[in-house]
Amino acid sequence: MAQATAIPGLATANLVEALLESVLYGVYGVLCITVLYLFRSREKRPAVWVVSLGLVIQFFSITGHWICTLYATLFAFVHLGGGDAAAAFYDNLSAPWYLTNLGFLGVGFFVTDLLVIHRVHVIFSNSRTVIILPLIFLIIGLGKISVYSTGMISWKIRRITRALNRLSGRIDGGVPLMSVLAIIAESAALQTAITIGTLVTYHTGFIGQFVFADISPVVIGISTMLIHARIGLGWAHGSDTGGAASNPTRISFATPPEGALELDDRRGK
Repeated sequence: MAQATAIPGLATANLVEALLESVLYGVYGVLCITVLYLFRSREKRPAVWVVSLGLVIQFFSITGHWICTLYATLFAFVHLGGGDAAAAFYDNLSAPWYLTNLGFLGVGFFVTDLLVIHRVHVIFSNSRTVIILPLIFLIIGLGKISVYSTGMISWKIRRITRALNRLSGRIDGGVPLMSVLAIIAESAALQTAITIGTLVTYHTGFIGQFVFADISPVVIGISTMLIHARIGLGWAHGSDTGGAASNPTRISFATPPEGALELDDRRGK
């Protein structure tokens, strides 16, 4: 019986990453189609086409990254047969497929950062002050945009939630489950989590750094789609509940002539 070929840790990590990315890409694809459909139904809203363009560019970059990952996996484990040859293939950082993958990765991160900055801008009533710092981070290339955006949007949502609780007369100190879910979805917390995971595994030298780094595009894509899915669903709910208000019924009150009023006064006397 032939001895099974041992697969080195680098090849194993990339195989696990390819499987995880494929599963997550399926989730991302469904969310992307749903969000673009919701946005298409509200195409007349201002600046929707700009966000839609960003989501489309992000989709192509994440799809390109996934295709490169599938190509590398098939080539390493089908053509090369795994083992040391697969590890050497993944270790070649000057290979065209790897450089192309990095290009898709960079475009995806850049577009995602712009979308998150835009969301912060919208959450804070189009205030330009709150987006100065993340724009500086984006220009100088620091990976702190998702952390900053998570903190700012979480603070804003908690503030609104507390205000609504006071208006409704609630006195409990707990945070409602829907509020927690809104913070997670709205504040790009998934992006922050994957960024922290990548940094921790990189600095500790753990082999899982390759998994975190390569699944990060599709994870941040899911995070972005969750943010904009809430926006699209909010529009849909608004159109359902406010449909009657969009076509108001005018009620006119007839005023009797002055002569009739004088006649009524005389009769009353």
